[in-house]
Amino acid sequence: MRIMQIFPKFLFGGAEIMCANLSIALHNLGQDVIVISLYNYKSPITKKMEDAGVKIVFLNKKGGVDFNLLRDLYQVVKAYRPDVIHSHLYICKYAHFISMLAGIQRRVHTIHSLANRSDRGINRIVNRILFSFFNVIPVALSITVKNSILSTYGIDEKKVPVVFNGIPLDKCLSINGYKYKIDKFVHIGRFTEPKNHINLIKGFARFHKYNKEAKLFLYGEGELLKECKKLVTELNANEYIVFCGLTSDVYKVLNEMDVFILPSLWEGMPMTLIEAMGTGLPIIASNVGGIPDMLEDGVNAILINPDSDSIACALKRICNDYELRKRIGMNALKHSLYFSAEKMAKEYTKVYESE
Repeated sequence: MRIMQIFPKFLFGGAEIMCANLSIALHNLGQDVIVISLYNYKSPITKKMEDAGVKIVFLNKKGGVDFNLLRDLYQVVKAYRPDVIHSHLYICKYAHFISMLAGIQRRVHTIHSLANRSDRGINRIVNRILFSFFNVIPVALSITVKNSILSTYGIDEKKVPVVFNGIPLDKCLSINGYKYKIDKFVHIGRFTEPKNHINLIKGFARFHKYNKEAKLFLYGEGELLKECKKLVTELNANEYIVFCGLTSDVYKVLNEMDVFILPSLWEGMPMTLIEAMGTGLPIIASNVGGIPDMLEDGVNAILINPDSDSIACALKRICNDYELRKRIGMNALKHSLYFSAEKMAKEYTKVYESE
């Protein structure tokens, strides 16, 4: 099968990693895969795909409405002649306008977060038309995401398959011989509103008064980075809250940490959470979006409200209870088997082949 993945720009984020993992896994299963990036932007994620043998075509989209993009995308689609076009994020309107012009019958679009949060304005209007009348299949990452699609677009639930995100589990490295220490805490994600860095920083600063040895390592970039750095300085927390920038080896980073924190305000199915599970890290995460579809409170994670008080209390709780850390870490590791990249690729193949 000839499969074309169309993605806007491969920055550092969960949707980007998911698309890369899916493309590589499909390639490894013998599928003919090509990835189209609307922007001429290369990153460690695009390098990972190319190193794995996945072909990428970089277009040169300009800011705003770019009619040349539609021409260029149409030419690529006609030259490659895919059996299926699979789009991601906000480019459903570009990808499937072109797919219809080019006569591509199988059209798929992954919604990476809650539909009422991620699809707004003209994108929501266009998506509703494409899903309802032009046979574009919206794929949900979890049951919660599916429910948000159904309520937002009012379509038949049978038309919305659920496919969990997946990672190459063989890349995961076990943590510290599973000693379950409590010195190094980590968050990985873009500095944007949904990731809730402000409350995380406030909660960790409060917790640090209880555990003076604890350090928080923040990986990522984004528009709120400057504001977060300012807050850390105001709290006199620069010695124990560390900004680490981007990483090209998330598995090595997680291997060196003790606890993973994800106190998001909303989520679909975060890739970093699966990577932490595959590493065997004890996890503290918000009880929002698709997260409770992945994890169970007290069994393989501590699930919390995303406010600073709840974050501080959860940090103190996990610090005080070695058996809790061990139990949720080991159970998270076992549960990660549901989220392999190969399993994800096989499930998407079923979606591509569906009539």
